[in-house]
Amino acid sequence: KVLEHSWQKPRPSENKILRFGGAWGIGREVVMSGVGKPWLYGRTFFPESVVKAHGNNFLFLGTRPLGELLFSNPQVSRSEFKIARLVSG
Repeated sequence: KVLEHSWQKPRPSENKILRFGGAWGIGREVVMSGVGKPWLYGRTFFPESVVKAHGNNFLFLGTRPLGELLFSNPQVSRSEFKIARLVSG
């Protein structure tokens, strides 16, 4: 389920780690569920330069899975992940 998919600034933690320089981009937040219960929250941020370089495909992704776009493009490669455990409250 897509919670958010919009133009926004990177979060301070994203900017610090990825060094986007505070540039605008597309922020995407999703919740993946299994057996009717949410079990994974995911957030991805694409800087404006990436969005423009890929013909706005990231902008018009809608409810399609992100992997559908990423893994169908031979120019895209996976890099290291940053993972955090979130607790309610």
